[in-house]
Amino acid sequence: LQVIASAEFLALGVLSLLVLTAAAWLDGRLHAAVSGRLRPDTRPDPRAVVPHVLRLSLATFFATATLYFQQPVYLTPELLATGAWVHPLQWTIAACLLWRRTAWLGALGIVALYAASVIDYGWFHLMDYPIFIAAALAVAIDSLRPGRHLDLALSCLRVGAGITLMWAGAEKWLYPWWSHEMLNHELAAVSSGMSSPFIMAAAGWVEFCAAYALVFGRLGAQVAAWVLLIPFVAAIPVFGAVDAIGHAPIIVVLLILGMTRTTLPPRWQGGTDTLLSPSTALHFALNGVLAAIALVGAYWLLQSAAYPRAEGLPQQDAAGAVLLLLPLLMRGLCLTSSAHRTCLREAPTATHPVSLEKPL
Repeated sequence: LQVIASAEFLALGVLSLLVLTAAAWLDGRLHAAVSGRLRPDTRPDPRAVVPHVLRLSLATFFATATLYFQQPVYLTPELLATGAWVHPLQWTIAACLLWRRTAWLGALGIVALYAASVIDYGWFHLMDYPIFIAAALAVAIDSLRPGRHLDLALSCLRVGAGITLMWAGAEKWLYPWWSHEMLNHELAAVSSGMSSPFIMAAAGWVEFCAAYALVFGRLGAQVAAWVLLIPFVAAIPVFGAVDAIGHAPIIVVLLILGMTRTTLPPRWQGGTDTLLSPSTALHFALNGVLAAIALVGAYWLLQSAAYPRAEGLPQQDAAGAVLLLLPLLMRGLCLTSSAHRTCLREAPTATHPVSLEKPL
């Protein structure tokens, strides 16, 4: 509990609540203004090129990975592989992704690489990379049902990218020392005298809130995608080709999400109202902050389940982790109960004619 009990974490959490509230309110205003100006458009849907961009980008990624890395890697440079079958499979995936009709086979190959990574590195380690499963689903959907379920494919990418980056934000809070050496050397000029724990706490909140907006925002979801792109692109000149290749899939997905509007249902975006009230925007932001705290608890519990006897890990407090989950769970129950009561109040009551005659 030392992470979320620190003054820096709590102060940044309050600031994040205020920023998310203002952003949600402004997002609702902009969404209402843009929606009122929309007119029927007979031009081809620009989103139709998204599946082609995704397929060709993934094909380029797998081909480049086989050529650049001497030792095979599964999906990222840190997931080293020893099997001689990895490179041939990656070439096969790249070839299948070149054509829409065979792209679903490439998607199966991506899932196979993910499964092999789970076998070698464990399921908890691979929770860093659900973006690959999301990309495989999007490719398979377009390949098997061309042009019919584009919204579903984009939703898979959005949710997969959001989960990946929210999880990465939680890791910055729980393991800030992973980046201390980088902050003290490669990024020393950027730190501007700020302490490493503060920088990592702030980076975690920025990444989590942007990823939360990426999934649950309206027009703000596109802005969040561009915000999340900044550190990935900025890291390439510092860390070179390895970083560029390793982050290429997430960069492509964020570019796609930055150029397309969200296709998730309105109830995911703070409500069905076109214009969000300040109170609704506050509820939206509060859900995000509670989700961040709950994710820390979920991370602890899942890590304890994955590595019950591992050495070198922080002592896990199961009771404390459950306590972190409770606020979000209680709020969810309250919202569900409130929605149920609202439905009961708004439901029309059936009226039956009353007979004054006595039964025979």
